[in-house]
Amino acid sequence: MEGSPFTIALRTKITSILCVAYYVLTCVKYLSYQTSHGERRRRQSMFPTAHVTPHPLTRT
Repeated sequence: MEGSPFTIALRTKITSILCVAYYVLTCVKYLSYQTSHGERRRRQSMFPTAHVTPHPLTRT
């Protein structure tokens, strides 16, 4: 009965790897979707202050 604990460990490893792979794939899909929409929009979401702060200064 040496094979059964090994197969159980292997199954748990495979499931964890699959979960990680699925998570990575979803992250990559989201990032690719964001980049396809436009660099400007992504940069604004990443650094909103850089784009927002100059406008009120120029208005006043």
